[in-house]
Amino acid sequence: MSQGNIIEWMKKVRPGDRVEAGEVFCEVETDKATVAWESTEEGYLAQVRRDGDRLLLGMHSETP
Repeated sequence: MSQGNIIEWMKKVRPGDRVEAGEVFCEVETDKATVAWESTEEGYLAQVRRDGDRLLLGMHSETP
């Protein structure tokens, strides 16, 4: 999955919040399915977008 729309945030988050590997923090809808977005590694959220925003999916593991 490389891009999709945020459907719902599973918890309240802000830019710079830490996420752990395996943590589910939003639902994303792609052209084929709606899935829970799980962090593949620990790190920090670089941006927080609104529900419905279309975006490229990826993570940065650097400290903010």
